[in-house]
Amino acid sequence: MLIRLHRYRRSQYGIDGYLEISGKRLAHTTEHPLARLPPGEYPITLEHMILKKGNGPFRNLDGSICVGQPHCMGCVIKSADTFQPIYDRIQKSLKREIPVTLLIM
Repeated sequence: MLIRLHRYRRSQYGIDGYLEISGKRLAHTTEHPLARLPPGEYPITLEHMILKKGNGPFRNLDGSICVGQPHCMGCVIKSADTFQPIYDRIQKSLKREIPVTLLIM
């Protein structure tokens, strides 16, 4: 399964983007403006989950990505509600031995 992260806005508050699978938007994202992953492909496992719950990115110094609904620059809301269906989908794919990859564009 391929999850695409499209970044569309950068500010001092964070890097905003959105996730999509098969052309369907699943969630908006925010990342730390300095401690972010460079563009590329990243394998996702349940032990190393890059996508996380959280409203803002400033505690995410490990390159992780907060998912949720957009609120303002560098901030998402309803993160737990948005994260769970994505996590469930990733978990199902991995149980079926389908690799999950995050492509940061």
